Amino acid sequence: MGKLTLRTLLLLLLPMSVILFTGCGDDDDDDGGEDDLIGTWTVTGADLEIMVGGQTLQEYLEDQGFSSIEASALANLLEEEFLGDDFTGTLTVNSDGTYSTDIGGESDSGEWTLNGDVLTITSEDPDEDIQMLTVTTLNSSTLVVEQTDTEGIDVDDDGSEETLAITLEISFSK
Repeated sequence: MGKLTLRTLLLLLLPMSVILFTGCGDDDDDDGGEDDLIGTWTVTGADLEIMVGGQTLQEYLEDQGFSSIEASALANLLEEEFLGDDFTGTLTVNSDGTYSTDIGGESDSGEWTLNGDVLTITSEDPDEDIQMLTVTTLNSSTLVVEQTDTEGIDVDDDGSEETLAITLEISFSK
């Protein structure tokens, strides 16, 4: 096995796991827009992609000496830990430019703006960062948003930073 441990990866992902977001925006089929966005949305799924230095997490772990089976199991475990079984909830988008969420047991509210396919979320909580989400699908019944956070981290303690990119995609239905 490589030097990279589950504990190390979890510690690296914890700061990024605070990604609390709700999303809205323009749509791929030109039928969606702010009118379609307004309403209450229910989370139907979430997908997580972790890239380390341009490789999938599994590829990176294999390069660090993990077997294919170990790397796959660890990558799947991290995805489960990050998303959890309780990654469910709702997003309510109001026509007055406000929103509220209860996703994964975490509640939030604030204001939203939409510019093209970029939804900007500004939480009422001053400790939360402004979130910029990309809307990949929006119509009267489906909303899909994604966000990528990138950070330079010396994952394997070799004195050189690797780029850690985590992309979270959330699907909603109305």
